[in-house]
Amino acid sequence: MSFDLASALDHALHPESLGAEGAARIHRVPVVGGTIRVLERPGPGRPVIILPGFGAPIQPWDDCYRRVMDHAHLLVIETMEKSSAHITDRTTADLSMSGLARQVAAAIQHLQLADASIVASCHGAAVLLEGIRLGVLKPRVALAFDPMDRLFPPRWLTEWVGPCLPVRLVSRLRDPIGALVLRRMKEPHQRARVEAFIQAAEPWRWIQTARLSAPFHLLGNMAGIDHEVLVFAGSTDAMHRPETAMAVARELPRGRFFHVPVEETHREALVAALARAVSADQLDNFAAYEIDRAQL
Repeated sequence: MSFDLASALDHALHPESLGAEGAARIHRVPVVGGTIRVLERPGPGRPVIILPGFGAPIQPWDDCYRRVMDHAHLLVIETMEKSSAHITDRTTADLSMSGLARQVAAAIQHLQLADASIVASCHGAAVLLEGIRLGVLKPRVALAFDPMDRLFPPRWLTEWVGPCLPVRLVSRLRDPIGALVLRRMKEPHQRARVEAFIQAAEPWRWIQTARLSAPFHLLGNMAGIDHEVLVFAGSTDAMHRPETAMAVARELPRGRFFHVPVEETHREALVAALARAVSADQLDNFAAYEIDRAQL
């Protein structure tokens, strides 16, 4: 039976949210400076971990999770920049890229998930690759979807101006700045996702994460990664460009690049299809979308 991408993207949504009471097992994993949350929904196949983007709450990613629930053994690891994490000691909580990667590693060890695969998007994909580079993450399958090279805001804002602003002032500026950002968003699906992302923002976490992550660049720092990584590009918007994903795959010694062009409304549905395929060992379904390494 041949693979039909349209059917994979239109996969039925589970009737309830992964964030609904009782829909997932909730694990609180101790990490330096606090605890992080892991949601687990048992299902068929091998365990697959999804690492969503920067600060992402459940709501904008539920389109993805509800297409995976009961079709794979699903886990979602929410690192410390997300509001679900409990920070008990601000002096030791590490919100740098390497710190977030070590939190993912701590969750994998805590839940004994050494055989799990990781499907990671945008900022989560950068965390995945940083963890592999450091040697703390060694997933069975490493899949980076629209990997982020660096944080989207300019470095002068994240590293110099942002940390100087009082948290109370940043809180007051969140809504007007968010409104300006949303004015640029014409596509309703993308707009709803970004709006949820802004409303979930906790200024202190964002200031710390932005300051510590500002010097980070993925490109130029991956030559030593000796691990096969499948790099996927999907929809195109201001923050997700196929050219960046291709450059990441090119730099990785064992990088493989797949371009699956989809509309913005299908971005999370594509991640869900990839997660189901990883869990069921059916990634060969996407073989037709792989770009030969010689063409990168």
